[in-house]
Formats: sequence, structure tokens, C-alpha cells
Amino acid sequence: MSESRILLIDQDMARAERVATLLEFMDFTPRIAADAGDVNLERARASDWVAVIAGDVGDGESFDRFAAWLGAQPMHPPVLELPGHDDRAAWRAQIHPDAVWALDYPVRRAQLQDVLRRASLKRLDDDARREIPQVGPTGRSPAVL
Repeated sequence: MSESRILLIDQDMARAERVATLLEFMDFTPRIAADAGDVNLERARASDWVAVIAGDVGDGESFDRFAAWLGAQPMHPPVLELPGHDDRAAWRAQIHPDAVWALDYPVRRAQLQDVLRRASLKRLDDDARREIPQVGPTGRSPAVL
């Protein structure tokens, strides 16, 4: 197995197992959590995952906290959203809309492969940005601008 880890949050365990099986077949390492509250945010880093797949997140309270944590992390992975989420859900305000990608269900291998390829490329780009040393003044003060 590769080190390409995927966090899969879904209370529908049958669906989560089907998606996890497909991910394993594609050489990804899924971690299934029935609830976002099962993820230890004190030990976790956003860079631990290539992508986060969000299925049925229940009442959404713990997922709202998770989304707030994720959105506050620099260069976090995309959230791959399975159908069923309300367009006005509170967690959407925590994550930039460009970082939320729709995923059909039943999951088609071709679509999943495409979004995970995009997520992997985003991860490589983010890693490269972290390695570039800052040269010269930084910031947004009037003197720097």
C-alpha cells in the first residue's frame, strides 16, 4: 500500500466499506471514521491526508468543528463530498468553496481516480510551496506593500 492516505467520514458503514474497498484497490490507504469527532484533532495534521471524503456526517456538529479545524490549516486537502449535503450547511463556511469537490454515488472508479489525481497534484504543489524559502520582505503592511 502507498502512503496516500484518505480520511473517509461516513455514518453509513456499508457505503464507507464499499468506498474503502475501491480506494484500497486503487492503492490508497483509507481511514474510516463514523463521526468526525473520532478524529483526534490535537494529534492530526491536515497534511496527513491526500483528501477527506465526507459522506453522512450525522447532525453535523462534530463535522462543523472538524471543518473549522481543517479550514484553519494552511494548504489543507480537498473535501470530496458525497451526495446528500445541504448547500447551506454550516461547515461550508469553514472551507473555501474551491476545496470542496463533488463526488457521485455510487462512486465510479474513473471519477474517483480523476479527483484523487487532482488531490495528489494539489498535495505535491502544496509540498513544493512549503519548501520554497521566503526571500525578502513578507506581510501586508503599508511599508511592505
